[in-house]
Parts: sequence; structure tokens; C-alpha cells
Amino acid sequence: MNIQKNISTSLGIIILIVLAILIGGGILIYQYGWQPKSSGVTTPQDETVGWQVYENNGYGFEIKHSKDWQFEVTVVNSIKIRKSTSGSYFEIVENKNENNLNLDEWFKEATIINGRPTVNANAKKIFINGVEAYRVDSELQPPNPLFEIVGIANSQRKIFSFYAYSGQLDDNTILEKMLFTFKFTK
Repeated sequence: MNIQKNISTSLGIIILIVLAILIGGGILIYQYGWQPKSSGVTTPQDETVGWQVYENNGYGFEIKHSKDWQFEVTVVNSIKIRKSTSGSYFEIVENKNENNLNLDEWFKEATIINGRPTVNANAKKIFINGVEAYRVDSELQPPNPLFEIVGIANSQRKIFSFYAYSGQLDDNTILEKMLFTFKFTK
């Protein structure tokens, strides 16, 4: 009878230990295993918050620029956003499109834009706020052109070119950010 009592007590203790392990493990799994994991991906912040917005109702576009960059109208069809301390600038030029061509047709026909030869082989198609454009990058270090958007067209087939000139390396990032804030408003 004593042997049965010892076996019953030992079995009871083993069962209690197993139950405690199962319950404790279940609690740990619930607390740490089923909680949503952080993906490690953070939503990028808009680094242009606080920038000024230049809107041109005549041409139907807007573009953001840093507060230390100023606008100047250089000729009738050209607008520059310039940083006077470095000489860097972002220029927007309206191109002629007398035949009312779409961007691809215009680009294929264009051999000279504003007196400069177009480098078709180096141009690549990109999208700026959902609008197709042709981009030519420069491999030169500042002070030199950073990139040129040979053509981007709005829905009325007005075709624009952008020229980004970097006077110092620090301005390259700002010029790239400015490019992708450009959007047509009509």
C-alpha cells in the first residue's frame, strides 16, 4: 500500500510539473510568439515638408524648393530656381512643339533642343509623379550639370526640359528631390 501511495504521489508531482511547463510555455508563446512583428520597414518621411511651393498657372505646373533657393525668370520660356551661395540651379524651359506631337514623337524628331544636340543613346525613360520623361545623367563632378530631363509633356502636349546644374556636391540631393516634387496642375 505504501508503494502505491508513493507511486500516486510521484505521478501527481510529475503531472503537476508537466502542467506547469505546458501552461508557462503557452503563456510565453502567447506573449512573444503571436504578437505582430515589426517589419523593420519604416515609412519614409517627406523631406520636402517646409519647402516653398512655386506654382506657375500659365504653364500649369508646380515645384517645391528649399527656402534658401530663389526663383528668377531668365527669359520668356525659362524659369530658374537658384542657390546663390553655391551657384547651383534647377532650370525649367518650355520647348517648341508646333506639330503638337506627343512626347515620344517629339523626342524622336528632336535632334536639337534649345541649340543643344540631344543624346538619344544616353536618354532613359523615367516617371516623375506618374508622367513619362526622358532623362540624361552627367558623370561629371560639381561644378557641372547633374542631369537633364530632355522632355516631359503635360496633357496639352506642352513639352518642357529641366536642367540641373550642381555648383557643389551637397546640392545634388536637393536637386534630385526638387525634380520629384515637380507636377502638372492642369
